[in-house]
Amino acid sequence: MLITIAFAILASSCTTGKKTVSPLLPYCSGGQQVKMAILPFENYSSHPDAADMIRNNFYKALSTSKFEDIELWKIDSILDSKGIFTSDDIKKLTPQELGKMLGADLILFGSVKRQDALYLLLYSVITVEAEINVVDAATGNTVWKGERTLKNIGGTFPNMPFEWASLFPSPITSLISLSKRSFEITSWELCSSVVDEMTDGIK
Repeated sequence: MLITIAFAILASSCTTGKKTVSPLLPYCSGGQQVKMAILPFENYSSHPDAADMIRNNFYKALSTSKFEDIELWKIDSILDSKGIFTSDDIKKLTPQELGKMLGADLILFGSVKRQDALYLLLYSVITVEAEINVVDAATGNTVWKGERTLKNIGGTFPNMPFEWASLFPSPITSLISLSKRSFEITSWELCSSVVDEMTDGIK
């Protein structure tokens, strides 16, 4: 049996002591549901699934009564039908073109800057870093932008006599316990914190 001890440290790219009103608030002030399209994320990490993972988590986190997330499969289906398969293809289009094509009021662009794990004996440090840019589909103006990093630091202890465990001071035990689920949890926590910040005062 493995016992995992974990705690999260959130490091934001900028912090202030003042409470600010979400720039997305005016879009929800009329009581209407605002349609947001979350485009495929760019992936600069070493994990091929990182972009899809964090995009799915943003979709779940943004599913509030004030925002009507356009289903990801619909977005992908529309883009595919127009011959738009890569990030470079998306960049060739204006926010206005994308908004009209997808039926969106707001467009969320994103990229995974980093997703990795550092092993230190019986401990592991999982890091996820993402950049988010929310754009008004009508004007093309940036409504919200930020880059955030989340680190989850944890340790594992194998179910074996202490004297035996001490003979193997290697990252193997941490490697065994670290799975895709660990990255999913860290990704979800990052997305949730960013969405809470983006929608502060709206929910």
